[in-house]
Amino acid sequence: MRHNHYTPQKYLLRFADSEGRVWLHDNKNKSCSRLAGVRVIGNELGLYSDEVEDNLNVQVEVPSHVVFDKVMAGMPLLADDRAALAKYIIVMWKRVPAAKVRSLRRMPAIADEVRSELMTEIDEMVAADARFESRAVGLRSEVTAIIETVKAAPPANLWYDSFSLDEITVSQQALLSMNWVFLRSDSHQFLTSDNPVFFFPEEGLGRSQSELTFPMSSSVALWATRLPRTQGRTVLASASTVKQVNARTAAHSKRFVFSKTNETWIKPFTVKGGWKLEHLK
Repeated sequence: MRHNHYTPQKYLLRFADSEGRVWLHDNKNKSCSRLAGVRVIGNELGLYSDEVEDNLNVQVEVPSHVVFDKVMAGMPLLADDRAALAKYIIVMWKRVPAAKVRSLRRMPAIADEVRSELMTEIDEMVAADARFESRAVGLRSEVTAIIETVKAAPPANLWYDSFSLDEITVSQQALLSMNWVFLRSDSHQFLTSDNPVFFFPEEGLGRSQSELTFPMSSSVALWATRLPRTQGRTVLASASTVKQVNARTAAHSKRFVFSKTNETWIKPFTVKGGWKLEHLK
């Protein structure tokens, strides 16, 4: 068993200094900010199997490296580039510890739905042939036992399967249908975190007001929106826009926020809480 990176090292290097280190701000220890190498952060022991992490690297991370480089250089993206980046972002949203928590919270409700469906099927079998009733009693008991076991200890593969590495998911399609604007700032740094993909949960990605932000480096962040914007355009972000993107990143971090430099405002900002998160304009 090894430490599995939920925040890829190559991604964190885009927020790092020349020696491959970033500032780590620990919201669990409100006084802790320290410089750390990207190799030893953004990971968790036994978060998922080594096979899953290897597949994430080969199928998601490596294809996106050239896309990140293009964005940093201000180059236009091809359709395949956008698809690779959309996959990277959605998988990033699903692979982090916060996603595991979200998934586990949903498991009991999903398990109950499956139980209801199975019980209905058993009842329909009995209605079609009354001789099936004696067998149905045992099946109902088995279904209940299995569902209660899954609810008590959800199998890890149920979370792994949500990564959907071999298919274009509905979320990826929704992201690809949005207008992408790259926000650039040379004077104010973008932060990132252990849960860097943000959208308003109550809106998802498919509504007219939906939007998504994703910090791609300390100087560039993606803003995906359904507002009429020029696809793939790079714009200079105002100080207030950078602050709003950073507020989203900090507010939705599970525990850690990362920054390139340790400016005095960052630690108080990351532990503040109670941000007013608004749509960008």
